[in-house]
Amino acid sequence: MLINQDWVEKYRPTTFSEYVFTSELSKAQLYGFVEAQDIPSIIFAGQPGTGKSTACKILINSLDMNPGDLMEINCANNTGVDFYRDTVIPFIKTTAWAELQPGTGRFRKKIVVLEEYSEATANAMHSLKVEFESNFDNARFLITTNNVDKVIDAIKSRCLTIQVNRLSVEQIRARCLDILEKESVEFTNEALEYYIETFKPDMRGILLNMNAAVIDKKLMTPYDDAENLFNGIEYDPIKVDAKYLRFLDQQSDSTIKLIWATNNKEAISAAKLVKKFRKEDLHETLIEAARIKSKKAIILLTTTQFFAKARGIHLIAY
Repeated sequence: MLINQDWVEKYRPTTFSEYVFTSELSKAQLYGFVEAQDIPSIIFAGQPGTGKSTACKILINSLDMNPGDLMEINCANNTGVDFYRDTVIPFIKTTAWAELQPGTGRFRKKIVVLEEYSEATANAMHSLKVEFESNFDNARFLITTNNVDKVIDAIKSRCLTIQVNRLSVEQIRARCLDILEKESVEFTNEALEYYIETFKPDMRGILLNMNAAVIDKKLMTPYDDAENLFNGIEYDPIKVDAKYLRFLDQQSDSTIKLIWATNNKEAISAAKLVKKFRKEDLHETLIEAARIKSKKAIILLTTTQFFAKARGIHLIAY
C-alpha cells in the first residue's frame, strides 16, 4: 500500500526563478531585496492558494541569515494579545544571533512570520504596532493574509504591501499539465478543465484535489461513468440491498452506478464506508478502506458529493 506524495509540497517552488509572478513590480521588488540582503516589513496579500506563503518562504530562504533569528506563527491558532506580548515581543527585543556570532549571516535581524494575520484580534495587532518601529534596527515582520482589509491601518502603514494576484487560467493550466506529465498520469482535457474551473484561482486546491483523484495513474472526476471503471462487470441494480439503495438515493448518479456496477460485498462495504464518512473524518475512513483492501471504496469516497470535503487529504491508493 502506498500513500500518494503531496503534490503541493512536492512541486512547491523553492526559488524565485521557479515562482510564477503575476506582477513585474513585485518580481523586481523581491529580487531587489534578495540582492541587497535587506528587507522591509512586508504584507503578502491575496486570495487563498495564490502563492503568498510560498513567496514568503522563498524570500526567507534567499536571505543569508541564522536560523535562530526566525520565528514563524500561525495567527489562526494564536489570536489573543497575551501570546504576542509574552512570545513575539521578547523574541524581537533580543539581539540577532548573526550580530552575536559574526560570520553566521549577512542578514543580521530577527524575522517574525505572521501567517493568516487577519485572524488575529485587533488588540493583538495593536500590541505589535509600536514594535514595528521601536525594533526596526533589530527585526522585520513578514505577514500573509487573505483579507488585508482586516489588518489595522497602523500595521499596514508600517509595511510594504505586495498584492499576490490570482494566476491566469493559462498559467494554471500550464502548471497542471507540467505536473501531470511528470507524474505520468493519464487524463482527459475534460477532467483537467473540471478541476481548473471548480477550484480556480486556488492553485493549492486544484493540486490537492487532482492529487486525491488519481486512481491507478488515471485522473478521475466525480462525473466519470462508473461502469467504465470496471469493464466486464454486469450492471444489475436488482441485487443491491434495498437499505443501501435508500442511502444511495441521496448520492450522485455516478455513485449509484458504481455500487450497481461493482455489485459485491466490497461494494456494500464501500457504501458503508461512505455512510461512515457522513459522521467521521475522511482520512480515517480512507484508512479503514485501505485496511479492508477496498480499492473500490476509495474510488467511491472520492467520486461522490463528499469529494469536495477531501481537500488537503492524501488519498491512500494501491
